[in-house]
Amino acid sequence: MKYKLDYLKVDPAGNITAFIIGDVDPSHRAKIANIIIDDYDPSVEQVGFISKKADGTYRMDMMGGEFCANASRSFGLYLAKTLDLFDEDLIEAEVSGSKDKVQVKVDKDRMTAEIILSPAREVKNLSLAGGTYTTVFLDGIIHVIVNDREEDRDLAEEIINELKNFYTDDAYGLMFLDEKNLTLVPYVYVEETKTLIREGSCGSGTFSAGYYLNKDKNPGFKATLKQPRGSLEVKAQQVNDSLTYSIGGPVSFGTIEKVEFDL
Repeated sequence: MKYKLDYLKVDPAGNITAFIIGDVDPSHRAKIANIIIDDYDPSVEQVGFISKKADGTYRMDMMGGEFCANASRSFGLYLAKTLDLFDEDLIEAEVSGSKDKVQVKVDKDRMTAEIILSPAREVKNLSLAGGTYTTVFLDGIIHVIVNDREEDRDLAEEIINELKNFYTDDAYGLMFLDEKNLTLVPYVYVEETKTLIREGSCGSGTFSAGYYLNKDKNPGFKATLKQPRGSLEVKAQQVNDSLTYSIGGPVSFGTIEKVEFDL
């Protein structure tokens, strides 16, 4: 099948993302994503697919149907700035891995976007690879916060493989957190594409680190986590009777170009 589609490279705090804009058969998304990451632009860490629905609204699906906070907040800014669909600063966006539309607060002049996430489905301690780690269950992804070891790709693979033996999800994250220096090194595995990527930054991983760092469940908590290629701010948010977190930071857009795929 031949595709000729729009391609937009975006940079949400170093988590380099490619948006493919146009109708793509869902069964082809993983293959297109692998072509982009392996051959077209190896700087790309993940791929999102933007499509226009029959009712005229837009939706963004990640390459494996997973949830991604950085891609979702970038999508919100894309809707507001590139398509100029909203007059307000608070955007509701339909994205994969989330049952409900996500809320994205955008600043089109400063090119920043902050996503307000629903509370985690569950947070618990799990024994994995000889340690006990805070594990945060979100819609579409599970994150493990490793706070007692240096960054180690082999350990990331080991823990993710253990996790997969007990829990089935679209994606799994391993976050190496240095609590003293507020640094985070994220590794994310996507089941559909079978890819483990050391990401420049990770929005949902930063969100999950908020649960670990805010031990007193302080509604005024906020922190900025330095990551391999950018920084993200995590802030506590009171939503009804629940404490949750928002993730915010810069987003930059490249120029839209045409790409072709012959699958």
